[in-house]
Amino acid sequence: MNNHCIELADGSRSNGIVQRRRGTAKFCVQSSDGAPREVSLENVLYIPSYRQNIFSVLAAMEKGATVNFSPTSAELVAPNGTTFDIRNSGKLSI
Repeated sequence: MNNHCIELADGSRSNGIVQRRRGTAKFCVQSSDGAPREVSLENVLYIPSYRQNIFSVLAAMEKGATVNFSPTSAELVAPNGTTFDIRNSGKLSI
């Protein structure tokens, strides 16, 4: 588990912080239209030392999602067309 190197969009890197690997996380999030949506993420890493949840844009795209970034906004579009807003915080999207 400690052989993972996590690199964020701001260029920061962390090693040896993954406590569990390759599970499935299911939770409810609000889509851009305000509706609650059940989401399932596969092959997730458990990293409790991070204050926020992170996800791999590349992994989402490999599953058929589209991620759109602009200077003022960002969104994830699921393969079924459901849109989720992504908040920007500095160089990170959360």
